[in-house]
Amino acid sequence: MKPAHHPLDFLRQGQQSIWLFWALTYLIAIASAWIAELLHTPLPWMLGPLFVLALLGSLGIPLQAPPLGRSAGQCSLGIAIGLYFTPIAVANIGHDLPFIAIACVVSTILLGFGTWMLWRFFHIPLRTAFFASALGGASEMTVLAERHEQRADLVAAAHSLRLLLILAIIPGIFQAYGVPGNLDFQSMHLPISYSGVALLLLCSSIGITTFHVLKLPNAFLLGPLAVSAGLTAFGVEWTTWPKELSNAGQLLIGVGLGIRFTRDFVVHAKKLAIGVTIYTLLACVVSLLFSLAIAKPSGLDIESLILSTVPGGMSEMGITAKNFHLNVPAVAVFHVLRMAFVILSAELFFHQVLGRLERKFDLHIDHPR
Repeated sequence: MKPAHHPLDFLRQGQQSIWLFWALTYLIAIASAWIAELLHTPLPWMLGPLFVLALLGSLGIPLQAPPLGRSAGQCSLGIAIGLYFTPIAVANIGHDLPFIAIACVVSTILLGFGTWMLWRFFHIPLRTAFFASALGGASEMTVLAERHEQRADLVAAAHSLRLLLILAIIPGIFQAYGVPGNLDFQSMHLPISYSGVALLLLCSSIGITTFHVLKLPNAFLLGPLAVSAGLTAFGVEWTTWPKELSNAGQLLIGVGLGIRFTRDFVVHAKKLAIGVTIYTLLACVVSLLFSLAIAKPSGLDIESLILSTVPGGMSEMGITAKNFHLNVPAVAVFHVLRMAFVILSAELFFHQVLGRLERKFDLHIDHPR
Protein backbone atom coordinates (compact mmCIF):
# COMPACT_ATOMS: atom_id res chain seq x y z
CA MET A 1 0.00 0.00 0.00
CA LYS A 2 1.47 3.33 -1.05
CA PRO A 3 1.97 5.96 1.68
CA ALA A 4 -0.41 8.90 1.57
CA HIS A 5 1.02 12.12 0.21
CA HIS A 6 0.34 15.39 1.91
CA PRO A 7 -1.30 17.95 -0.44
CA LEU A 8 1.52 20.42 0.24
CA ASP A 9 4.36 17.98 -0.51
CA PHE A 10 4.90 19.46 -3.99
CA LEU A 11 5.24 22.92 -2.44
CA ARG A 12 7.84 21.66 0.01
CA GLN A 13 9.76 20.04 -2.85
CA GLY A 14 9.58 23.28 -4.81
CA GLN A 15 10.87 25.21 -1.82
CA GLN A 16 13.73 22.76 -1.40
CA SER A 17 14.69 23.14 -5.07
CA ILE A 18 14.71 26.93 -4.66
CA TRP A 19 17.03 26.63 -1.66
CA LEU A 20 19.31 24.36 -3.68
CA PHE A 21 19.43 26.90 -6.54
CA TRP A 22 20.24 29.66 -4.07
CA ALA A 23 22.99 27.59 -2.43
CA LEU A 24 24.49 26.69 -5.83
CA THR A 25 24.46 30.33 -6.95
CA TYR A 26 26.24 31.53 -3.82
CA LEU A 27 28.78 28.70 -3.92
CA ILE A 28 29.66 29.68 -7.49
CA ALA A 29 29.79 33.34 -6.44
CA ILE A 30 32.13 32.69 -3.50
CA ALA A 31 34.43 30.52 -5.63
CA SER A 32 34.46 33.21 -8.34
CA ALA A 33 35.32 35.92 -5.82
CA TRP A 34 38.09 33.83 -4.30
CA ILE A 35 39.65 33.13 -7.72
CA ALA A 36 39.33 36.79 -8.72
CA GLU A 37 41.10 37.77 -5.49
CA LEU A 38 43.92 35.33 -6.22
CA LEU A 39 44.27 36.90 -9.68
CA HIS A 40 44.40 40.39 -8.11
CA THR A 41 41.50 41.68 -10.20
CA PRO A 42 39.85 44.97 -9.14
CA LEU A 43 36.81 44.61 -6.86
CA PRO A 44 37.14 40.80 -6.80
CA TRP A 45 34.18 40.20 -4.47
CA MET A 46 31.85 42.08 -6.79
CA LEU A 47 33.26 41.57 -10.27
CA GLY A 48 34.14 37.88 -9.87
CA PRO A 49 30.55 36.77 -9.12
CA LEU A 50 29.07 39.33 -11.51
CA PHE A 51 30.98 38.22 -14.60
CA VAL A 52 30.86 34.47 -13.90
CA LEU A 53 27.13 34.40 -13.13
CA ALA A 54 26.38 36.66 -16.12
CA LEU A 55 28.32 34.27 -18.36
CA LEU A 56 26.58 31.18 -16.97
CA GLY A 57 23.17 32.79 -17.22
CA SER A 58 23.83 33.87 -20.81
CA LEU A 59 24.68 30.24 -21.63
CA GLY A 60 21.27 29.18 -20.37
CA ILE A 61 22.22 27.84 -16.92
CA PRO A 62 19.36 28.73 -14.53
CA LEU A 63 20.66 30.54 -11.46
CA GLN A 64 18.61 32.14 -8.71
CA ALA A 65 19.19 34.17 -5.55
CA PRO A 66 16.92 35.47 -2.79
CA PRO A 67 15.12 38.68 -3.81
CA LEU A 68 16.47 40.56 -0.78
CA GLY A 69 20.06 39.45 -1.29
CA ARG A 70 21.08 42.52 -3.30
CA SER A 71 19.21 44.73 -0.83
CA ALA A 72 21.26 43.28 2.04
CA GLY A 73 24.43 43.96 0.05
CA GLN A 74 23.36 47.54 -0.54
CA CYS A 75 22.73 47.97 3.19
CA SER A 76 26.25 46.83 4.04
CA LEU A 77 27.87 49.08 1.45
CA GLY A 78 25.64 52.01 2.40
CA ILE A 79 26.91 51.81 5.98
CA ALA A 80 30.54 51.43 4.82
CA ILE A 81 30.32 54.44 2.49
CA GLY A 82 28.56 56.58 5.10
CA LEU A 83 31.47 56.16 7.51
CA TYR A 84 33.57 58.33 5.19
CA PHE A 85 31.41 61.41 5.81
CA THR A 86 33.65 63.00 8.43
CA PRO A 87 32.99 66.62 9.50
CA ILE A 88 35.80 67.83 7.22
CA ALA A 89 34.45 65.87 4.25
CA VAL A 90 30.92 67.20 4.81
CA ALA A 91 32.22 70.77 5.02
CA ASN A 92 33.72 70.41 1.54
CA ILE A 93 30.50 69.13 -0.07
CA GLY A 94 28.99 72.60 -0.46
CA HIS A 95 31.81 73.55 -2.81
CA ASP A 96 30.81 70.68 -5.13
CA LEU A 97 27.12 71.62 -5.48
CA PRO A 98 27.48 73.85 -8.59
CA PHE A 99 29.35 71.07 -10.39
CA ILE A 100 26.76 68.51 -9.29
CA ALA A 101 24.06 70.76 -10.78
CA ILE A 102 25.93 70.82 -14.08
CA ALA A 103 26.28 67.02 -13.90
CA CYS A 104 22.48 66.78 -13.55
CA VAL A 105 22.04 68.86 -16.70
CA VAL A 106 24.52 66.63 -18.55
CA SER A 107 22.54 63.57 -17.36
CA THR A 108 19.36 65.05 -18.82
CA ILE A 109 21.10 65.66 -22.17
CA LEU A 110 22.39 62.07 -22.14
CA LEU A 111 18.87 60.83 -21.33
CA GLY A 112 17.45 62.63 -24.34
CA PHE A 113 20.25 61.44 -26.62
CA GLY A 114 20.06 57.84 -25.38
CA THR A 115 16.29 57.68 -25.78
CA TRP A 116 16.52 59.02 -29.32
CA MET A 117 19.42 56.74 -30.27
CA LEU A 118 17.81 53.54 -28.96
CA TRP A 119 14.52 54.41 -30.67
CA ARG A 120 15.90 55.72 -33.96
CA PHE A 121 18.71 53.25 -34.70
CA PHE A 122 17.83 50.14 -32.67
CA HIS A 123 14.03 50.25 -32.95
CA ILE A 124 13.40 50.10 -29.21
CA PRO A 125 9.93 51.35 -28.21
CA LEU A 126 10.28 55.01 -27.30
CA ARG A 127 9.05 54.71 -23.71
CA THR A 128 11.12 51.60 -23.00
CA ALA A 129 14.15 53.39 -24.48
CA PHE A 130 13.49 56.31 -22.13
CA PHE A 131 13.56 54.21 -18.96
CA ALA A 132 16.55 52.20 -20.22
CA SER A 133 18.52 55.42 -20.85
CA ALA A 134 17.74 57.26 -17.60
CA LEU A 135 20.79 57.45 -15.32
CA GLY A 136 18.78 57.12 -12.11
CA GLY A 137 18.70 54.08 -9.87
CA ALA A 138 18.22 50.83 -11.79
CA SER A 139 15.50 49.57 -9.45
CA GLU A 140 13.67 52.91 -9.52
CA MET A 141 13.66 53.05 -13.33
CA THR A 142 12.43 49.47 -13.46
CA VAL A 143 9.57 50.29 -11.09
CA LEU A 144 8.64 53.35 -13.15
CA ALA A 145 8.69 51.29 -16.34
CA GLU A 146 6.38 48.72 -14.77
CA ARG A 147 4.05 51.44 -13.49
CA HIS A 148 3.70 52.82 -17.02
CA GLU A 149 3.19 49.32 -18.51
CA GLN A 150 6.53 49.14 -20.28
CA ARG A 151 8.96 46.20 -20.57
CA ALA A 152 10.30 46.29 -17.02
CA ASP A 153 12.38 43.14 -17.64
CA LEU A 154 14.20 44.81 -20.54
CA VAL A 155 14.72 47.99 -18.54
CA ALA A 156 16.21 46.01 -15.64
CA ALA A 157 18.48 44.06 -17.99
CA ALA A 158 19.56 47.27 -19.75
CA HIS A 159 20.62 48.89 -16.48
CA SER A 160 22.39 45.72 -15.36
CA LEU A 161 24.30 45.64 -18.64
CA ARG A 162 25.24 49.31 -18.21
CA LEU A 163 26.60 48.63 -14.70
CA LEU A 164 28.46 45.55 -15.91
CA LEU A 165 30.17 47.56 -18.65
CA ILE A 166 31.10 50.39 -16.27
CA LEU A 167 32.51 47.93 -13.74
CA ALA A 168 34.44 46.15 -16.47
CA ILE A 169 35.99 49.37 -17.76
CA ILE A 170 36.64 51.84 -14.93
CA PRO A 171 38.19 49.72 -12.13
CA GLY A 172 40.30 47.91 -14.72
CA ILE A 173 41.71 51.17 -16.05
CA PHE A 174 42.41 52.43 -12.54
CA GLN A 175 44.21 49.21 -11.60
CA ALA A 176 46.20 49.18 -14.85
CA TYR A 177 47.56 52.65 -14.10
CA GLY A 178 48.18 52.00 -10.41
CA VAL A 179 46.24 53.05 -7.31
CA PRO A 180 45.74 56.79 -7.87
CA GLY A 181 44.29 57.87 -4.53
CA ASN A 182 46.00 58.82 -1.30
CA LEU A 183 43.08 60.10 0.78
CA ASP A 184 43.08 58.98 4.39
CA PHE A 185 40.12 58.97 6.76
CA GLN A 186 40.52 58.88 10.53
CA SER A 187 37.38 56.80 11.03
CA MET A 188 38.89 54.00 8.96
CA HIS A 189 41.61 53.51 11.59
CA LEU A 190 39.21 52.79 14.44
CA PRO A 191 39.31 49.29 15.93
CA ILE A 192 36.46 46.96 15.02
CA SER A 193 33.81 46.97 17.72
CA TYR A 194 31.13 44.31 17.32
CA SER A 195 28.82 46.23 19.60
CA GLY A 196 29.39 49.25 17.33
CA VAL A 197 28.61 47.10 14.29
CA ALA A 198 25.39 45.94 15.95
CA LEU A 199 24.41 49.53 16.76
CA LEU A 200 25.04 50.60 13.16
CA LEU A 201 22.89 47.73 11.89
CA LEU A 202 20.12 48.62 14.33
CA CYS A 203 20.18 52.31 13.38
CA SER A 204 20.34 51.37 9.70
CA SER A 205 17.19 49.28 10.04
CA ILE A 206 15.48 52.39 11.40
CA GLY A 207 16.80 54.35 8.39
CA ILE A 208 15.48 51.71 5.97
CA THR A 209 12.06 51.75 7.66
CA THR A 210 11.93 55.53 7.56
CA PHE A 211 12.79 55.64 3.86
CA HIS A 212 10.10 53.03 3.14
CA VAL A 213 7.47 54.90 5.13
CA LEU A 214 8.32 58.17 3.36
CA LYS A 215 8.44 56.31 0.01
CA LEU A 216 11.93 57.57 -0.72
CA PRO A 217 14.00 55.79 -3.40
CA ASN A 218 16.50 53.00 -2.81
CA ALA A 219 15.75 52.60 0.89
CA PHE A 220 18.16 49.71 1.47
CA LEU A 221 21.11 51.76 0.21
CA LEU A 222 20.26 55.35 1.07
CA GLY A 223 18.67 54.63 4.47
CA PRO A 224 21.83 53.07 5.97
CA LEU A 225 23.99 55.62 4.14
CA ALA A 226 22.05 58.53 5.63
CA VAL A 227 22.26 57.06 9.14
CA SER A 228 25.99 56.22 9.12
CA ALA A 229 26.89 59.46 7.32
CA GLY A 230 24.85 61.51 9.79
CA LEU A 231 26.45 59.84 12.80
CA THR A 232 29.97 60.21 11.39
CA ALA A 233 29.39 63.84 10.41
CA PHE A 234 28.50 64.63 14.04
CA GLY A 235 31.61 62.88 15.33
CA VAL A 236 29.90 59.66 16.47
CA GLU A 237 32.39 56.95 15.57
CA TRP A 238 31.55 53.54 17.02
CA THR A 239 33.64 51.29 14.80
CA THR A 240 35.24 50.79 11.43
CA TRP A 241 33.21 48.57 9.11
CA PRO A 242 34.63 45.02 8.97
CA LYS A 243 36.22 44.06 5.68
CA GLU A 244 34.32 40.77 5.74
CA LEU A 245 30.96 42.56 5.79
CA SER A 246 32.08 44.90 3.02
CA ASN A 247 33.17 41.92 0.91
CA ALA A 248 29.87 40.17 1.62
CA GLY A 249 28.00 43.28 0.50
CA GLN A 250 29.98 43.40 -2.74
CA LEU A 251 29.31 39.71 -3.36
CA LEU A 252 25.56 40.08 -2.82
CA ILE A 253 25.40 43.01 -5.24
CA GLY A 254 27.49 41.12 -7.80
CA VAL A 255 25.13 38.15 -7.54
CA GLY A 256 22.06 40.38 -7.81
CA LEU A 257 23.36 41.93 -11.02
CA GLY A 258 24.81 38.74 -12.51
CA ILE A 259 21.65 36.61 -12.36
CA ARG A 260 19.75 39.17 -14.44
CA PHE A 261 21.64 38.07 -17.55
CA THR A 262 19.66 35.21 -19.03
CA ARG A 263 19.82 33.42 -22.34
CA ASP A 264 16.40 34.85 -23.16
CA PHE A 265 17.78 38.38 -22.89
CA VAL A 266 20.81 37.57 -25.04
CA VAL A 267 18.72 35.86 -27.72
CA HIS A 268 15.67 38.12 -27.84
CA ALA A 269 17.06 41.54 -27.02
CA LYS A 270 20.22 41.74 -29.10
CA LYS A 271 19.34 45.15 -30.47
CA LEU A 272 18.76 46.54 -26.99
CA ALA A 273 22.04 45.04 -25.74
CA ILE A 274 24.01 46.52 -28.64
CA GLY A 275 22.30 49.88 -28.26
CA VAL A 276 22.86 50.06 -24.51
CA THR A 277 26.52 49.12 -24.99
CA ILE A 278 27.09 51.93 -27.49
CA TYR A 279 25.16 54.39 -25.34
CA THR A 280 27.16 53.46 -22.23
CA LEU A 281 30.49 53.86 -24.03
CA LEU A 282 29.45 57.25 -25.42
CA ALA A 283 28.24 58.32 -21.96
CA CYS A 284 31.64 57.33 -20.53
CA VAL A 285 33.40 59.52 -23.11
CA VAL A 286 31.12 62.45 -22.24
CA SER A 287 31.76 61.87 -18.52
CA LEU A 288 35.52 61.84 -19.09
CA LEU A 289 35.42 65.10 -21.05
CA PHE A 290 33.16 66.67 -18.44
CA SER A 291 35.50 65.56 -15.64
CA LEU A 292 38.49 67.06 -17.41
CA ALA A 293 36.59 70.32 -17.92
CA ILE A 294 35.66 70.78 -14.24
CA ALA A 295 38.75 69.23 -12.61
CA LYS A 296 40.57 72.53 -12.09
CA PRO A 297 37.66 74.71 -10.87
CA SER A 298 36.24 71.93 -8.66
CA GLY A 299 39.55 71.09 -7.02
CA LEU A 300 38.69 67.38 -7.07
CA ASP A 301 41.08 64.79 -8.43
CA ILE A 302 40.25 63.52 -11.91
CA GLU A 303 39.80 59.91 -10.77
CA SER A 304 37.14 60.85 -8.20
CA LEU A 305 35.40 63.03 -10.79
CA ILE A 306 35.32 60.18 -13.28
CA LEU A 307 33.68 57.90 -10.72
CA SER A 308 31.29 60.72 -9.81
CA THR A 309 30.09 61.38 -13.35
CA VAL A 310 30.15 58.02 -15.16
CA PRO A 311 26.74 56.33 -15.55
CA GLY A 312 27.36 53.78 -12.82
CA GLY A 313 25.46 53.07 -9.63
CA MET A 314 26.19 54.84 -6.36
CA SER A 315 26.99 51.69 -4.40
CA GLU A 316 29.23 50.32 -7.17
CA MET A 317 31.10 53.59 -7.75
CA GLY A 318 31.24 54.34 -4.03
CA ILE A 319 32.90 51.03 -3.21
CA THR A 320 35.28 51.54 -6.15
CA ALA A 321 36.29 54.90 -4.69
CA LYS A 322 36.74 53.27 -1.28
CA ASN A 323 38.98 50.51 -2.65
CA PHE A 324 41.13 52.97 -4.61
CA HIS A 325 41.41 55.47 -1.72
CA LEU A 326 39.57 58.23 -3.60
CA ASN A 327 37.11 60.89 -2.45
CA VAL A 328 34.26 58.62 -1.34
CA PRO A 329 31.96 61.39 0.02
CA ALA A 330 32.20 63.42 -3.20
CA VAL A 331 31.47 60.35 -5.35
CA ALA A 332 28.51 59.38 -3.16
CA VAL A 333 26.99 62.87 -3.11
CA PHE A 334 27.35 63.30 -6.87
CA HIS A 335 25.50 60.04 -7.50
CA VAL A 336 22.84 60.48 -4.81
CA LEU A 337 21.87 63.98 -5.97
CA ARG A 338 22.00 63.05 -9.64
CA MET A 339 19.87 59.98 -8.98
CA ALA A 340 17.36 62.07 -7.03
CA PHE A 341 17.22 64.64 -9.84
CA VAL A 342 16.69 62.00 -12.53
CA ILE A 343 14.00 60.17 -10.55
CA LEU A 344 12.12 63.37 -9.73
CA SER A 345 12.35 64.74 -13.28
CA ALA A 346 11.66 61.42 -15.04
CA GLU A 347 7.90 61.53 -14.53
CA LEU A 348 7.71 65.15 -15.75
CA PHE A 349 9.87 64.43 -18.78
CA PHE A 350 7.93 61.24 -19.50
CA HIS A 351 4.52 62.94 -19.59
CA GLN A 352 5.39 66.39 -20.95
CA VAL A 353 7.98 65.49 -23.59
CA LEU A 354 7.47 61.87 -24.66
CA GLY A 355 3.70 62.17 -24.65
CA ARG A 356 3.77 65.20 -26.93
CA LEU A 357 6.31 63.61 -29.28
CA GLU A 358 4.19 60.48 -29.61
CA ARG A 359 1.04 62.46 -30.30
CA LYS A 360 2.73 64.81 -32.77
CA PHE A 361 4.59 62.17 -34.79
CA ASP A 362 2.33 59.17 -34.07
CA LEU A 363 5.26 57.11 -32.75
CA HIS A 364 4.35 53.44 -32.28
CA ILE A 365 7.02 50.73 -32.54
CA ASP A 366 6.82 47.05 -31.70
CA HIS A 367 8.76 45.55 -28.83
CA PRO A 368 12.34 44.50 -29.69
CA ARG A 369 12.95 40.95 -30.75
